[in-house]
Amino acid sequence: MTIDYRTDKYIQNRSISDFSVSLNNESKRTTRWSDLDFDLLLMIFEKLLDLPDIYRCGTVCVSWQSVAKTILPPFLLLSKVSLHAEESDFFFGDFHSKSINSFYCDFFVGDFDSKSINSFYYEKSCTLFNIRTHKIHEVPLPEEEKGNIWYSSSGFWWLITIGVEPPHEIGLFNPFTRDRITLPRASDLLKVREELRVITSANPLIDPKFSVLATHSCGFKIAFCRPGDSSWTSIKGFQGICNDTIFHKGEFFAVNHRGDLFRINCGNFTAEKLALRPIEFPWHWYCNYLVELDGDLLLVARWLEETQITCSKTTSFTVYKLNWVEKGWIKIKNIGDNSILLGKNSSISLPRNHFINFEANCIYFIDDADGFNMTTKYLNMDTGLYNIVTRQFKWPSPNYNKETEQLEKLPSSIWGGPLNWFIP
Repeated sequence: MTIDYRTDKYIQNRSISDFSVSLNNESKRTTRWSDLDFDLLLMIFEKLLDLPDIYRCGTVCVSWQSVAKTILPPFLLLSKVSLHAEESDFFFGDFHSKSINSFYCDFFVGDFDSKSINSFYYEKSCTLFNIRTHKIHEVPLPEEEKGNIWYSSSGFWWLITIGVEPPHEIGLFNPFTRDRITLPRASDLLKVREELRVITSANPLIDPKFSVLATHSCGFKIAFCRPGDSSWTSIKGFQGICNDTIFHKGEFFAVNHRGDLFRINCGNFTAEKLALRPIEFPWHWYCNYLVELDGDLLLVARWLEETQITCSKTTSFTVYKLNWVEKGWIKIKNIGDNSILLGKNSSISLPRNHFINFEANCIYFIDDADGFNMTTKYLNMDTGLYNIVTRQFKWPSPNYNKETEQLEKLPSSIWGGPLNWFIP
């Protein structure tokens, strides 16, 4: 029996204050559902078989969301890749589950059945790779959109969708619940779609007053909006090229290509450069990422160099932790029993005890190259794993030898589209 969860809105719309149970009729004391013990909720959630059920439980309140995050796996968003297979089964309703033979997927989890893959630049559906179940899920994008859609990850398991044809409708789309939120149109944000990055301050299903921050125009501009706004508001005062943005402890932050950190003031729409000791980078070609780990703000610098085959290749990573007291970035040499998933559209840290597929003290990174690589078959050659302690790399693709800079085989067609992390 198939259940249409799209009609099941009562959990999302009901105030959490309405969910209370009597623990003692005599004293008439009540405890909210949000106050239930973490381990108890974890035990209950682990009994759920379908990921959408777990996700919907996570939309009840912030505390339930924290439990759901320990169970729901990060997905790999195979942007602009369409999968076609002779056999398929249906997985949680609107998702069509596929298997795929891919060197990249094998790098994460193991063997796959061989299937054919066709690449397209714009799609009416997107594909998600579930790291735990080893499945590929083809997700139909909103039917109300006219024409094809460009999409990318925006955090909290939401996609940012943009209509390719005018008037270029922009929206947030949740593939689990099929909810869609319309954002203001803005033609100037769409000059280079692949450079548009969007993050939100919260899961829209939990906090309807969430905020949206967009980086566009190849990183030179930042814009802000809230649901219901008729237009985007430009953020003034940011300097340089924005490498990454993050919502950390109730505030938006942005980092530029020089490692300068800016606090985004959503009240007066300005970017304030924080007075921090500058990082002395050993050379000029690098890219910065912002990641939260155990409540701390990390800056991950990715060192690059030019190659003959591709635009760039990663040669090393350096991780810094922000020390608010000393007002500076402190270099750290390990991240403990954690992993970092790194990507320009979304990055996250994961505790290995909940995600055993990942190696501790390692950075999983995907190819961020733009421009030249966007039109060549060598896209995603700079994707792999880096151990922070040993400083060793693992490369998933046998197609490109990093030492000789030579192609050993023709690339698999899965490498034809940019990759993204689809994460909480």
